[in-house]
This record gives sequence, structure tokens and C-alpha cells, in this order.
Amino acid sequence: IPSYPSSNIMEEVALICVAHTEDIGFLKQNLKSYDEKGKYKINPYFCGILLRLGDISDFNSNRTPRKLYELINPENKSDEEWKSHFIIENSEIIKKDDANSQSYIAFYGRCSDPKIHRNVLGYFDWVNNEIYNANLITSTMNNRYKLNIKPQVENNITPMGYTIPNLKLDLNFVFETPLVFPMIQPSLASL
Repeated sequence: IPSYPSSNIMEEVALICVAHTEDIGFLKQNLKSYDEKGKYKINPYFCGILLRLGDISDFNSNRTPRKLYELINPENKSDEEWKSHFIIENSEIIKKDDANSQSYIAFYGRCSDPKIHRNVLGYFDWVNNEIYNANLITSTMNNRYKLNIKPQVENNITPMGYTIPNLKLDLNFVFETPLVFPMIQPSLASL
């Protein structure tokens, strides 16, 4: 840090890098939302959020070069993951709506495989969850750090040769009291 040679941000940068692959709770537990190093004011917590959003929105064929795909020749789930990137055709993923100053994440592309399309929709759910967390966390920060990102990905993936309904079934069982099933004894008449 200029003028403060004994001070550095090495630990903060390391934690930001680790936080990008950890559960969202890791950020709160390990990164400060305010710190000072020399004459600089820093917010490692916000940097961690931005790294996570930047990484998760980097979802297109530029991230997964076709030549490398051919060289690796992945199989099964790994092959599906690579192919999911190939259907995204836009490189500018994060956009700004000038009408309301709100940012949003938009993906454009075409897909001819319903299985890959489903995989991409699952990825979009993950992105939506990350956006929700980023908006929630930054809503409690100083105004300069507040993110105003539309909570849902703009999905512009066109299915080619099939239709894909956006249906989803979630099962969530909550038992407040244990279930008790009475013992049923067969009677001689039923035998």
C-alpha cells in the first residue's frame, strides 16, 4: 500500500478468493464490510459478492473454448456442462435498464437439446439464488455498495425443435410431531 509499506491486503484478497467457491455464509463470517488500510477504505465483503456474481455470470462459449472441449473430450455430466456453455451466444451478460437504473443479467442463445436446456434452466436457478443473496446482503450496506439487480435472470434461450415447459416440483416435508402408525393385528376372520 503506497505510503504504508508494512501494510498490505494479502489476507483480504486470499479470503475473497476462497469466498467465491464457499457457501454464502462464509462471506459474512470471514470478510469485513469496512476496513482501513493506510489512507484507503476497503470493503472486502462487497468485493467477495462482486467476484461471485462476476464468476457465475461468466456463462458462455468464451469461457469454454470449443478447441479445449475437443481436446479434453469430456463425458457424461461434464460433457453436458460444457455443452450448456456453448448455447449462450451473448458476451455482455450484465446489462443496465436505463429507465429505472436497475441492472439485470440476461442470457441469449439457441438450444436443440432439451436435456441441455434443462441443465441451463437449473443453472439459471443458481444464478437467481446468488442475485437474491447479493441484493439482500448489500441492502444493509452503505448506499454506495447497494446492488440493485433484477432478481430473476432474463432467459432468452430459444428451443429449436421442441418445447420446454417451465414446470418444477419441489417437495418439502416438515413434521412437527412424529408420525405414529397404529399396529394392525389381523383377525382370524380376515385370514
